Amino acid sequence: MTEPVPISPIEAVDTEKAILSGMMQDDSAMAHALSHLRIEEFYDNRHQVLFRALSHWHQHEGGVIDLLALSDLLEGSGALEAAGGILYISEVATETYTSANIESHCRIVQDKAIARRAIDDSRHMIEELRSANGFGSSEIVAKYRRSAYERRGLDLGTTVDEMLDAEEALYREAEEKALQGLAYRGIDTGFAKLNHYINGICADEMTVLAADQSVGKTTLAIEISLAVARSGGAVCNFSLEMTKGQIGRVFVRLLGDLDPEQYRKGRLGQKESDERDAARHALQKMPITIYDEVPYRIEQIESTMRHRECRGHVDLWVIDYLQRIRMDDGDEREIGQITATLKQLSMELHTHILLLSQFSWRTRERTDRRPRMNDMKGSSSIEQDADNVVLIHRPGYFDEVIKSVEKKDGPGGVRELMRHAELIIGKSRHGPTGAEEIMWVPERAYFIDKPEII
Repeated sequence: MTEPVPISPIEAVDTEKAILSGMMQDDSAMAHALSHLRIEEFYDNRHQVLFRALSHWHQHEGGVIDLLALSDLLEGSGALEAAGGILYISEVATETYTSANIESHCRIVQDKAIARRAIDDSRHMIEELRSANGFGSSEIVAKYRRSAYERRGLDLGTTVDEMLDAEEALYREAEEKALQGLAYRGIDTGFAKLNHYINGICADEMTVLAADQSVGKTTLAIEISLAVARSGGAVCNFSLEMTKGQIGRVFVRLLGDLDPEQYRKGRLGQKESDERDAARHALQKMPITIYDEVPYRIEQIESTMRHRECRGHVDLWVIDYLQRIRMDDGDEREIGQITATLKQLSMELHTHILLLSQFSWRTRERTDRRPRMNDMKGSSSIEQDADNVVLIHRPGYFDEVIKSVEKKDGPGGVRELMRHAELIIGKSRHGPTGAEEIMWVPERAYFIDKPEII
């Protein structure tokens, strides 16, 4: 049998020595290495000890350090032998060093460390997958993909020129939209005022859309999905509350502008039947994908999003809704983990996540049922992680509000109330906050912009 060829370790020991030599001789090299490297990224254990000692010197003394001072420091901490002894430290100190190379040297050492950790992670993932015998595979894979993403945090970052190139691209995108007469940078949401506040559906962002139960958050989310799909954007929808048939019914009803009651009962006339067929035909051409296997854990959602992105970019992910994601405890900490993961994914996948959320019982304590951000369970985490938080207020849904208005303003007041709806922008990371009226159409059960801004 042929003996396996031994695999050489992934290391750059000579480069590590050059970095340490530079740290001893040059303040700027010392500062750069300490701000960009971690002890564990050095392959040679002796170099880890030296790096720790040089870091200690920089924090407490500052300036360059000669061989004698470094030896005394190591001997005083009992680490002289672990650093290779006086002869090896002398060898490192006399290593050829060029100040112009410190950045590239650090990157080489870092890249080697990332490769070693990735190989270790791969081995551990294979062991876990084999031990699990195929059960919980998506969660296991998602865990190690998160680990890979965290390794990117070891990167040396970008230069000012790279940052300005990215800024230029964003500005040119906004400028192009302005030349088209549009007042927002992202993809059209279908609602003029919402576009104004959140700048349209922009990549790298997460919007939380919250409302009381049955007020219409799913309907509004699907209306936004249709607007994005009509613009050519790819949309994926995690429907954690409805089956694919039920959510398909909402898509068809909204696109066909069908009478919801007659459609639900299968009593469409010929004209509306034709409109239903036209809506179905139009939907077949739209880049929309539905995921309706419930209940999902955040690990499954993350894994699905990553796998889907490998097959083609997605412009908008809709998750309907936060409280339906399967949790162990459902406490603030766990909700915070979910929102942090989703925000991270929006940036990593360069996509927009529309996360739906339901209010707690707090809105029932107010007679007008007007929502506030802290009505959401986990509101502190949501507010921290979301780029935008949009609350839907539709007072005509609540019997006690209807009775109050009827008593005060009569049937005319009730008719006006039933059409009244507001989008309350509680947070907009890159724009203004405020509240804007839209309109609920009771006869068709959907939202539209108010006529004066259509």
